[in-house]
Order: sequence, then structure tokens, then C-alpha cells
Amino acid sequence: MHAQTGGVELNSTEFPRREWKTGAGGIVVKFVKTGAPASDSKLETSAGDITVYIAPDVALSVRASVDLGNGHHITSDFPDIHVASEGDKWGPRTLNAEGNLNGGGRC
Repeated sequence: MHAQTGGVELNSTEFPRREWKTGAGGIVVKFVKTGAPASDSKLETSAGDITVYIAPDVALSVRASVDLGNGHHITSDFPDIHVASEGDKWGPRTLNAEGNLNGGGRC
């Protein structure tokens, strides 16, 4: 696992199982097909946004969540990624997104 206190940016990434975590700052990841074997990745931040760019030929499965989603959101430009919310606007709210792109990958 790689941990930082600032932001993280990963370019041209299809790497072996990695966990990236930052205590303060955002994470930006760009997934592209490199020919490397498929693997799992975990991205986590305590305070910041996570932005993932996906090349059109990358097959992967997505599971994303925000534990305390009040004032936050999950968005996707892909119709196969389904975003849902649990809870109401007055209490704690959980946000989830799941789906497969290009047939899916490991998840």
C-alpha cells in the first residue's frame, strides 16, 4: 500500500494489485490497456476527490462507495455503471456505484 498526506496522480496505469490512500488530497488515475495481467486496485481518500479516467478499450469492474455522502456525489459517464444512494437528506447517506465496462474484469 502507498500512503500519502497529499494528492496522488497515476498515469497510464494498469498495475499489479495496489492500494493508494491519502489522508488529505485527491487521487487522479488514468487506466489504459498495457497488456499487463488484470489486477485489483483500491483507491481511498479521507478528504478529497477521486477521479478515474478509463480508456475505451479497458475491461474492468467497478465498485465505488462514499460512506458519509452528504454533500458529496458519485458520477459516471458510462451507462453500465449504476449509481445508488441510501439514507435521506437529513441523516447519514451512503453512495454506491457498480458495473462492468467492456465485459468487466476482476472485482
